[in-house]
Amino acid sequence: MEVERLLDRDMKRKDLIKLLEKNGWWIKREGHDHTIYTNGTVNEPISRQTEINDILAMEYIYPAVFEQNSDGSYTITFPDLPGCISEGKSLSNAIDMAQSALTQWIEYLLEEKINIPHPSDIKTIKTLSNQFTNLIRTGIRDNHAVRRTVSIPGWLDTKAADAGVSLSKVLQEALKARFEIEKQS
Repeated sequence: MEVERLLDRDMKRKDLIKLLEKNGWWIKREGHDHTIYTNGTVNEPISRQTEINDILAMEYIYPAVFEQNSDGSYTITFPDLPGCISEGKSLSNAIDMAQSALTQWIEYLLEEKINIPHPSDIKTIKTLSNQFTNLIRTGIRDNHAVRRTVSIPGWLDTKAADAGVSLSKVLQEALKARFEIEKQS
């Protein structure tokens, strides 16, 4: 969800909803046990039991204009994100580069607490003869470190310290394995 980095982890559901609405989200549909909010691109169900920590990943989909250059390379621009530009040596490379550029741009906007613009409808984007438009998707996780207090037996803490084992790293690896999350996340 695009407002995740603005949230306080102890925020209550009603405060989450106020913040969503303040940041350009609106109710798309209400159900018996949940409400679906949208920002025009992403639909986010908020159930009566939704907690802030349940909102783990944010997904963004933006149209990108790919312009083929005379040397066969591509220049990629995002009409909704002025200044977000990349290049690729081949079409495959250009798609990868576009996703990387979009990810970095959105992360920057989130970090600086700058409102993220709504993506345009891909059908409204005009292109030249050497250009085409494609949707680019990126998923962004909140990777900022959170301090947690955990309890382990003293003898185990001593053994880990003597071995130079990072308890934070071990815990992260164990949780990623448990939830089947890729290593680089």
